Amino acid sequence: LRRAVNGSRPCPAAVIDDAGPTGYDLARILTASDIRTVVAAPSKLQCPSGSRVKTDALDAEYFLTLLRLDASTAVI
Repeated sequence: LRRAVNGSRPCPAAVIDDAGPTGYDLARILTASDIRTVVAAPSKLQCPSGSRVKTDALDAEYFLTLLRLDASTAVI
């Protein structure tokens, strides 16, 4: 993360990831750094309608929307 001149973050940071092999360790590290972290339950995530292509960019946009709307089911 980029730090501002005075050492603080330039804006509030938040992260969302689906539960998986690295999700919990990453969440612990980020939470310890005072970053809002959500580990979402994959079984509760709904795929956007009409979406047959799965790419990292599309997943990132979908997760960003969930984070903004606070519309995910957090595991931890």
